[in-house]
Amino acid sequence: MIRHVVMFTFKDFAGGRTKTENLDLAEEMFSGMYPIIPEIKNLYVGKDIALSEGAYDLLLLVDIETPEALKRYLEHPYHVKVSNFVGSVRDDRRVIDVEL
Repeated sequence: MIRHVVMFTFKDFAGGRTKTENLDLAEEMFSGMYPIIPEIKNLYVGKDIALSEGAYDLLLLVDIETPEALKRYLEHPYHVKVSNFVGSVRDDRRVIDVEL
């Protein structure tokens, strides 16, 4: 099993929306991937609640069975759509894929 871990920081204002609005929209879009992308075995998305200095704004955890399934997930049209949106409103992104 592979855990795909991604953390994001968001711009204060982007795409005509505030940071909070974009965070809410990204959370909704990421959550919507679970029933659409069959490779996803488990998904968690959450916003930072502590608001501490240097913290990331949003966390995405996705469990996928194999490297091949991870590739299919990353290339899935809905994932690409979500990634394009988040890419347009984020400042930074960090990702790691680990074997469970």
